[in-house]
Amino acid sequence: MKRIVYCAIALAAITLFAACQKDGKYNPKEKIANVYEEGMSIWSYTPDGEQWVSDTSITPKYLSERWTWDGKELTQITYIEKTQIYDWENDTYTEQTYEDVVKFTYDGSQLTEAASDGERMVFTYDGKKLQKAELFSDGESTPEIAFAFEHDGKKISRFTVTEYDAIDFDVKGKPVVSRLESLLLGSVMPDAKCVEKCMTAMRKKVAKGSYTSAVDLTWDGDNIGKMTVTSGGQTATVTYTYDDKKNPYQGFVFALNGSGMSEEGIEFANENNVVKAVYKDFDGEEFTDNYTYTYDGKWPTSCTENHKSAGEYSLSIGKYTRYFEYK
Repeated sequence: MKRIVYCAIALAAITLFAACQKDGKYNPKEKIANVYEEGMSIWSYTPDGEQWVSDTSITPKYLSERWTWDGKELTQITYIEKTQIYDWENDTYTEQTYEDVVKFTYDGSQLTEAASDGERMVFTYDGKKLQKAELFSDGESTPEIAFAFEHDGKKISRFTVTEYDAIDFDVKGKPVVSRLESLLLGSVMPDAKCVEKCMTAMRKKVAKGSYTSAVDLTWDGDNIGKMTVTSGGQTATVTYTYDDKKNPYQGFVFALNGSGMSEEGIEFANENNVVKAVYKDFDGEEFTDNYTYTYDGKWPTSCTENHKSAGEYSLSIGKYTRYFEYK
């Protein structure tokens, strides 16, 4: 598992901070110490349009992240992932646990690098403003992925995500979608259908050696009200509603998909917490994610996401909860 990949994912909706703060500076009043997760999902489909088949997945509550601080500075996060390994011979599953450590480097108070497992994400600033972020494999000087940010005043209004020479093909000429590609596209695409369509468009442009998606941000005060994604000549949107409580991730320039409280990662940008996200994909289909919280004063101690999306031949239902312990 390569956690730097996850940084690329949620950079698609981060680094948009309070007006007077430097990009890359993360020093919240309440500092996360541990994060726990649990979840349940049901996916149903009908291969023939008549009989439905369902698959249920349940994840019991477990420790998923340990945050290490040196005074006011976050020095590393240890990510813990539990995986079920299937034994074909005995028809049984064995649980295995993996840990991945991401270490952070600073220039003064600004985060300049995050490194883990053969990859590194490098952040470049123009004074207080984040200018670009690039993902490198160790030993390589050419980035695999690059983010370029545009500002309207003190807030980021638009950014592009460019993936370089990232498509391989199998023996049948179909693109091999790597974990990196699928997670990256998951950051700027509102749903799985958008990812699939984006990959189709990417096949047509592979000869050019790179592929770029653009994300435009519409602000509502100190929160992102709307995200508009343009990719392959098509457009998709996500519209957000918020609570009035403190967001413990605000200002965290290194963002990882699933590390925050909403799937698309925009909590890293906002003063408050997402309670509703309305998606409209490339085909104009709409679905909604709702989030509920428990609080200790102004700070959330848990966040539960309820998701439901339905098509003519499929239905997906999910409930995922993250629990937060502070120092």
